[in-house]
Amino acid sequence: MTNEKLEFPAYEALVSEEGTLTLPTEAMERLGIHPGDFVTLIAAQGGLMLVPTRLIAPEVAERIERILAEEGMSVSDLLAGLDEEGSKLFQEQYGHLLSI
Repeated sequence: MTNEKLEFPAYEALVSEEGTLTLPTEAMERLGIHPGDFVTLIAAQGGLMLVPTRLIAPEVAERIERILAEEGMSVSDLLAGLDEEGSKLFQEQYGHLLSI
């Protein structure tokens, strides 16, 4: 149920005995919330504000994959390069300790 008198739509949601909050389909669609998504509840002025929580790790991973594809590289290539550079850096920083 929405409250059309408000500038921003307001929705009613049911809280179960276990504390589970059931969101109206219309509200989920409007906010882009899907089953299994995380949301943040913010307590403000005697009420709660629900905000979709965007997990950026998948977005970052997709962006890295696109950049690698544009460069003709794979994630394996990147990881191998990181391992090689890490070994070089370790030798530069701590190599002198290994010869003692």
